[in-house]
Amino acid sequence: MSGDPVLDGFLEPASTLSGAGLDMNRLRLNEGAEFEVDGSAVKEEDLEKGANFDPDFHFSMPEFQEDGDPDDLSGQFESIAKRMVNLTDDGGVKKEVLQQGVGDVVDPKSYVTVHYNGRFEYSDEPFDSTTLRGQPRKFALGEEEVTPGFEIAVASMRKREEARFLVQPRYFLGTVGCPPRIPGNEPVLFWIQMVDFVEADGVIAYYRMSAQQKREQPFSFILKVVAKEKNDAQSLFNQKRFDKAQKRYSSAIKALEEAHLQNDADEDNQKKELIKLNQNLALCHIKMRQCGHAIRAANDALAISDKSLKALHHKAKALMMLCEFDRAKAVLSKAQKYHPNNRTVAQMLSQVNESMKRFQQVDRQFWKRAFGNKST
Repeated sequence: MSGDPVLDGFLEPASTLSGAGLDMNRLRLNEGAEFEVDGSAVKEEDLEKGANFDPDFHFSMPEFQEDGDPDDLSGQFESIAKRMVNLTDDGGVKKEVLQQGVGDVVDPKSYVTVHYNGRFEYSDEPFDSTTLRGQPRKFALGEEEVTPGFEIAVASMRKREEARFLVQPRYFLGTVGCPPRIPGNEPVLFWIQMVDFVEADGVIAYYRMSAQQKREQPFSFILKVVAKEKNDAQSLFNQKRFDKAQKRYSSAIKALEEAHLQNDADEDNQKKELIKLNQNLALCHIKMRQCGHAIRAANDALAISDKSLKALHHKAKALMMLCEFDRAKAVLSKAQKYHPNNRTVAQMLSQVNESMKRFQQVDRQFWKRAFGNKST
């Protein structure tokens, strides 16, 4: 599913489970479960990629330390477990809150964004770490995209919460593990930070629907799809991953344009969202210096509302980058007409006038030298 807009950019799992999958209810009832790891799905380059960690990154961090001497690792997990509470009746997943979160506990059908580090007992380096990669993990709860213990842990959290979890092998990768990176029958300690979550409520399924099925969805459902895409896009934009951000914005625009509208209210909401999305899409293209695409996105927003300040601003900015100063000035003059008190527009008009003067001066000097050289 690497081409799926929802899953694009996800961290690929180190292994996949063969057979019918895991029965989460049986695990919670302490009835046990058997599963096999499909090692054929593991790529050698992925193992190498995950095997090299920053040698200066050791787990002397507070979230992985017990009280007392940080250099004394004897009985570490046993000592940490004493301060934890059980998330499962059998104690297979335990939790200790390090920083309280805000709001309600995550909805069981949410799309979550987390940072985490995981290590084994007596190991001072992580076997997996999003903080080292500098990229959070995103996944949908209830879709069996992560190991059972990890899902149980995340499902207990609130936004901005930080906690550590002790997970026994039966809730992780069992007796098999995923050699050589992950040994079998080993408990694991996770530090997890709940960065954000949005209630998916079936949003993931949208991208598995046929074109006809998508058109049959109520507009309220499409707005949930758009909200998730916007959330992802904003996060990617803040990470300066503009190419992936523009793909998310484009996916949201496509979902809106293909939506079935039942009344005037749906149409009004569609237009409002399309204006915002195209404005943000234009800005992504500007950041990547894709001026033509930026102008096209801005024009799409202006086709809905020709007074959109951000769309006029982004269009003028792209035109300035192309040295199309006359066209940029015309766009800014229009923006000033609709928004006469906006300082940014006034500043940009001043910049355009200065750029035009410099450009004309350089142009005159060029032709003066050209004709001068010809006469000699």
